[in-house]
Amino acid sequence: MVMAVIGALLIFFQSLGLVFVGALVPALTWGDLGLSFGVLGWFGILVALLLVALSVWLYSAPEQHLILGVGMLTLAVLSLYSGGGLILGFLLSYVGSLLAIFARPPTAFRGAVPILSPQAQDDPVVEADLIDSGFAPQPAPAPGPGPR
Repeated sequence: MVMAVIGALLIFFQSLGLVFVGALVPALTWGDLGLSFGVLGWFGILVALLLVALSVWLYSAPEQHLILGVGMLTLAVLSLYSGGGLILGFLLSYVGSLLAIFARPPTAFRGAVPILSPQAQDDPVVEADLIDSGFAPQPAPAPGPGPR
């Protein structure tokens, strides 16, 4: 994720340079060339902002790593149209998106059952702590008449 954000920053700053060049070129030469620089620059800025947004979304919802990684990969390839952050931004975004696609999301700690020593397995205090922590199921109610 961090690699994609760094790549997006490189794409953003390189595209910002294209926008500034596009603003200066009409004053120096033909107007059409400045317009194309400006359009490519704004396209690169949009791609960079979307890359950062998908990276933040990936951080907050790692279980959706596949679809977000594919979106990041698509945006990384599209960044080549605006220069790709001097190619280094493209490469960082590309590797970051591949890591997002193929890396496994972190597993929840609650699903792991702690390993207890043989002495602690029969200890009622340890069992109560496990129940309070959510690792052990609640004990069944005692048989007999219930409350009336």
